[in-house]
Amino acid sequence: MNANMLYANNLDDNSYIQQIQSIVIPSKDLLLEHMLLTHPQTIRYIRSAMSTNIQLPLAVEEALVLMENNLQEPLGICELADLIGLSRRHLERQFTACLGTSPSKVYMEIRLRYAYTLINSTKFKICHISQLCGFASSTSFSCLFKQKFALPPSKIRKQQFPELALAV
Repeated sequence: MNANMLYANNLDDNSYIQQIQSIVIPSKDLLLEHMLLTHPQTIRYIRSAMSTNIQLPLAVEEALVLMENNLQEPLGICELADLIGLSRRHLERQFTACLGTSPSKVYMEIRLRYAYTLINSTKFKICHISQLCGFASSTSFSCLFKQKFALPPSKIRKQQFPELALAV
């Protein structure tokens, strides 16, 4: 199994998810603070998914930090590259070289993974979670979420919080 498949499919096995599931984020301020603290976990998650402890290139780590800190209003890849001081193409080459995928796919993975943790660890409405993770509509969020996790967010919410099943 290559690193891409591990990165995409190893979500439930990661200790990061178990750690986050034990956290209930009671307010928007605490949620924002949590979002700002998650980037080291993403870098650790990527390294564990790649089954290696190699140092990621600085530009890739900087991009991951920017991605984590801009979930609600995602940056475009060109904007991300400009903030790091690289061309879009150079940033894409660095991601492909060390992660085997594009920055946009990694960004989507981070946003969906974060939505998954929020669905399992908070009682926020799913439409609010979709906004917090930068999706324009709950419908597009639900479609992408279902493609990634094989279940719609409402089913995962129902499993975790049966009493909130109607609070979509």
